Amino acid sequence: MNEGWAMPLVVTGALPTKYHYFVGNISLCGRWFILGRVHVVSRDDDDPGNCTVCHRRLRKRRMER
Repeated sequence: MNEGWAMPLVVTGALPTKYHYFVGNISLCGRWFILGRVHVVSRDDDDPGNCTVCHRRLRKRRMER
């Protein structure tokens, strides 16, 4: 499974301003869906450039494991 921080690339519509955490092709915040492969980048989970909703849900997800 492809999982990690990524910046969605869009052709039309609102451009993302933050990195989002993807599990499979869906971001944890539920705002983004990527068709095809997610290109994950290495990022610090606490980076201010990350989506705060994704960050909060990622922390909760890791605590439940």
